[in-house]
Amino acid sequence: MQIYVVTRQGWDYDDEYYYRPRYGGGDLVKAFVEQKDAKAFATQANIDECRDLLASDGDDIMCHLGEGESIKEKLTPDRLWGTSLPSEDCERLLAHFDVTSDYYSDEEEPIGISKNAQLKIPDEDWLMLSEALGFASHSVEKIELVSSDGK
Repeated sequence: MQIYVVTRQGWDYDDEYYYRPRYGGGDLVKAFVEQKDAKAFATQANIDECRDLLASDGDDIMCHLGEGESIKEKLTPDRLWGTSLPSEDCERLLAHFDVTSDYYSDEEEPIGISKNAQLKIPDEDWLMLSEALGFASHSVEKIELVSSDGK
């Protein structure tokens, strides 16, 4: 018999930036008998966590992106170590963000998504944002159960 468990990889903090730990499988969140139920739960949890992070202030978002990273860089198509999303998806996703002028260059920089704008964003966009920005923390693992007699 097998079950599917949803785990959540948390964040570590180094006095300046949040980052994903390099080792460890995360914390067990919930177990399911059906893989589709586990995937649906993990997907919704990733969407909810992304919404929460992007509703926070710009400084909090920048701390979760990593040193020297920006939302605009993360949502640039075919960027080395960035997203492989097509440019039309990147443009659509960036259009959801509120912007502010960068202090040093006067270039507009995405900083977050207002509560009002969040209501209009479809779940598939939230999921793309979660994955492209590295905010997706829930995953599904398959576990094989074996009885105590080895059968």
